[in-house]
Amino acid sequence: MRNSFAAVNKNRVAVCALLLVFNPLARADADITEISLQELLKLKVTTASRKSESLDESPAFVEIITRDDLIKRGYKDLSFLMDDLSGIQVSRTFGDNYFNTLWRGVRHTIGSSHLILVDGLKFNHLYNNEAEVMAALPLSNIKQVEVVYGPASVAYGSDAVVGIINVITDSSRKSDEDKFSGFIQIGENDVRVMDMHYQSQIENLDFLATLRLDQGDLDFSKVRNYRWTNPDLLTNVDIWGGFYPHYTELSSPHRNHAIDLRLNGQAHRFTALHYRLASGYGLGYTFDHSLPDAGLWIEEDVSLSWQWQSNLTDKMDLKTLVRYRVSDIDNDSFFIEGYLTSDQQSGQTIRVLDASYWESENNSLTASAEINWQLSEQWEVLTGIETEFKDLQKAYNINFGPSLEPQNIQVDNYAFPQPPTTDTVADNHIDTSQ
Repeated sequence: MRNSFAAVNKNRVAVCALLLVFNPLARADADITEISLQELLKLKVTTASRKSESLDESPAFVEIITRDDLIKRGYKDLSFLMDDLSGIQVSRTFGDNYFNTLWRGVRHTIGSSHLILVDGLKFNHLYNNEAEVMAALPLSNIKQVEVVYGPASVAYGSDAVVGIINVITDSSRKSDEDKFSGFIQIGENDVRVMDMHYQSQIENLDFLATLRLDQGDLDFSKVRNYRWTNPDLLTNVDIWGGFYPHYTELSSPHRNHAIDLRLNGQAHRFTALHYRLASGYGLGYTFDHSLPDAGLWIEEDVSLSWQWQSNLTDKMDLKTLVRYRVSDIDNDSFFIEGYLTSDQQSGQTIRVLDASYWESENNSLTASAEINWQLSEQWEVLTGIETEFKDLQKAYNINFGPSLEPQNIQVDNYAFPQPPTTDTVADNHIDTSQ
């Protein structure tokens, strides 16, 4: 992902105009503010050791955010949870870097030093290792979120440097009746959110479907307070030439969605997930460098998995997983930028503009088996094997339009590029296994 100007907008989007909640499954657990310390320590977590254990047995500090907490706090999307976690600073550009985190002093521009998990499965982007897909996750099917601080969870590898955020979905069988829950949010800046969860039974199988649609625009009410986000830059034809007024609106929409389909049996679980995070360029760049409303930056993630669990003996459990994953930057990711370069004829520094499409295609196949052996009340062995094959792209596929000076840009005759369909860079993929 391109390096971005560190413009920060910490103002949350207002979504208080209307909040409808119809959630018969909301009250799944006891209110942790009303239970004793002893009962609190017995709450079950699964993230720190990749197995169910009580808080007092966990080898790391774990913070639990329940479904009730999520409802009461009224988060617009799950990424706003980060603002309420201790030791984490969040900057939100709502651009190609949707949000950035400074967790325990570890700073990064591209990539993430923490893991985002859904039911224990990794969802950091395969290409850039970003964890911003968190903003696209549904809220209506969450049972709890477990946050592990520090690098204590060595079972997850080197990616979990500063912590882990594990989203635990509610897939337990409630009754023989169909269940429906969800909410709708409508607010300023064209905010429209629909988050729905449905649960039913087919024969002896539980069928669960969750859908999230999230659209809106960025609040630009404060941008005139800063020189490099002044809207006058967007309307200056000396800066943007003929791209004004066609691509220079003071707007940066997002169009995020998630589809979560599950079929659970007594020992088997089939899961199909599709997450899409798509946004304009927001405050990721100065307004003389990039147009916030030129197009969308689109990150797609598809995960298909089969899990099977069996009791080998009364003290030994076996868990297996087969998972196929696609993690792409969609080829409709469109970008218009301006920059200074040296004129080949005169040698003078000139400003040029160009339009471009970006793409990255990545996939992985994972197979694993875990054995949990209860030796005694004090001793337990957790062991296993995992192999993962990755097909990763090294450099973006990019189709550029001509780089022209602003006065030479005319939208009617500018040779806009086409989205890339083939990889034109030699040896641009790497196959890994571990």
